[in-house]
Amino acid sequence: MRQVKLPAEPRLAWASVLLLVGLIVTAWAWQALGWHARGMLLAAYGVAVVLVLLPPALRTRARLKAGVSAQGTVVGAEKRTSSTGIGTWAPTFVPNTLYHARVRFTTRDGRTVVFTSALGSPDRGLERGRPVPVRYHPDNPEQAQVDTPLAWIVPAALGFLGGLGLLVAGVVVYLQE
Repeated sequence: MRQVKLPAEPRLAWASVLLLVGLIVTAWAWQALGWHARGMLLAAYGVAVVLVLLPPALRTRARLKAGVSAQGTVVGAEKRTSSTGIGTWAPTFVPNTLYHARVRFTTRDGRTVVFTSALGSPDRGLERGRPVPVRYHPDNPEQAQVDTPLAWIVPAALGFLGGLGLLVAGVVVYLQE
């Protein structure tokens, strides 16, 4: 029997939902918890944040590092609107509109590929015709990315610093009497 592996995005979404539900339950029961339990929960949330947010960022870094370089051209932008609400049943707290650059490039074997950048910007995206560096895997050039450190540094830093902050807060709270 072949094992089916879920894509990273649905796992990240489910982990985020579980983390949010855990935070709500923890906030509800916070006053009833002792200092040690509070510290252990904060530390556990810190580890969870690191484990959920850091691996996708490091996979992106590895993909960029191992990919083939090409020169791309911005041909447009795709508008994506989301919110911090979870699903359709949750209230929308903060609408968030980002513009993701549509980039065209030619692979080494002469194929023309157009992809939408995973990185978004709150302004209308990069201007059309602007050259951008691109990295792609020769076997799957449709999964290309704009070659910029921001593609992995920002998510990695947020995951690492957020998780580390919660972990340190957990240790501080745990040691209180």
